[in-house]
Amino acid sequence: MGCPDWPKCFGSFIPPTSVNDLPKDYKEYYSAYRDKKNQKFAAFLNSIGQEDTAQKLLSDPGVKKEADFDPVKTMIEYVNRLIGALIGLLLTGLFVVSFKQPPIHRILTGIAWFLVLVTGWFGSIVVSTNLTPWTVTIHLGLAFLIIGFLSASFSLLSFKPKKHLQIPLSLVLICAILLIFQILMGTTVRSEIDVLANNGIERESWISALSNRFIIHRTFSWVVLISFSLLSWRLVKRTGSELSSFGLIAVVLGLISSGAVLSYLGVPWLVQPVHLLLAVMAFGFLISLGVSVSYSKRY
Repeated sequence: MGCPDWPKCFGSFIPPTSVNDLPKDYKEYYSAYRDKKNQKFAAFLNSIGQEDTAQKLLSDPGVKKEADFDPVKTMIEYVNRLIGALIGLLLTGLFVVSFKQPPIHRILTGIAWFLVLVTGWFGSIVVSTNLTPWTVTIHLGLAFLIIGFLSASFSLLSFKPKKHLQIPLSLVLICAILLIFQILMGTTVRSEIDVLANNGIERESWISALSNRFIIHRTFSWVVLISFSLLSWRLVKRTGSELSSFGLIAVVLGLISSGAVLSYLGVPWLVQPVHLLLAVMAFGFLISLGVSVSYSKRY
């Protein structure tokens, strides 16, 4: 909530650096601004049959609560939007260039380009709803989809028919399903943490206050590690790809290690994005590998 409006930040494309640059009633103004946008979003939810969700959104007092101005959070959000705009421009260029490639690339990059637009729009909903957990989860899911389509396109562009890619596609799919389940469990844990933070619970007490979903998420990491270790072993045995195998295991171990740090050291804020980044890397790797394995069966 560093920027309570979208696409501008406090009404300007250059964000303020001090609360003195804002009017005294900025909280009331932007709370009303967001409420007006939520009314429109609630109408959209009603139109697609999500009346209960729309009602909960409009009746939640936390949605209308305005955060104090924080120049650090404002700059983080502003940089996030600049990067998002840059990604949009790059994907536009990629989509144009893809017309020189086989049709499959136009489809994959075209979907990724469209999803960036949807993600940008939904980012405004995340802001207007004051970081309501389920909107944050959808926003994250859209980002994962973009990574997936781009990874698939990259894998096809760099694909070279090789017999040593003949590893079981089923094993790649199993690892992908297990990783997706683990990520979904992680989003539910993050949603619980959001609620705890909004209720004023201190960061050091978040882990102890979580439900059994956190226990499942933490324990299931061993299942992910075992499945990825098996995949890594098959990569070495059937393809001789020691570097890829080592990189995959390094990412998974980093993912589990960062999760352990979050669990036992009171959820350090700097480790949270690292944990997420490693999950994205593992997901992108599986998509690329799955596409390569699928195409290798044609040769």
